[in-house]
Amino acid sequence: MGSHIWNRKMLVALFVLLAAALTLFVIVPRAIVPEPDTNSYLIYEGQVSRAIFSDKQLRSRRAGLPRLPHHVTFETGGGSVDVYIVHHAGEDPEGSVSRMLEMTEDLKNGIAPTEFVAHGQGIKGTLLLNSWPYGKSQYLALIHAQQSTEVTLTVHYGP
Repeated sequence: MGSHIWNRKMLVALFVLLAAALTLFVIVPRAIVPEPDTNSYLIYEGQVSRAIFSDKQLRSRRAGLPRLPHHVTFETGGGSVDVYIVHHAGEDPEGSVSRMLEMTEDLKNGIAPTEFVAHGQGIKGTLLLNSWPYGKSQYLALIHAQQSTEVTLTVHYGP
């Protein structure tokens, strides 16, 4: 009868160790959110600025999952801006650069992108990116200003 109690204690201890290992190696790394990336852009009247951003890999001893952008905030120092977030294919450098330049010229001429993930307008805003598919890794922000202004763009990452 004494060994039966001992086996039960060993099973409980094993279960506690397994739960601690699961928490340490699976749950905690997913809960750590990286610091947001903040950049400022000076945009002249009628011009378009571009910013490319992608997922972020946390530095750790173990290879963790990449953290995808969760939302983007923008704030201007003056006039209103239009911010468009579109998918950016980084695999084909020549094609993606020509597409990026084409979208920039179209936006300068008043033609907004037809396929965008998020759009914001004004002097301050938040663009939620919850609908982004997991497979995409690079994104392009197009910022169009009607008058000269400085725009601060902050990319926040999710778990």
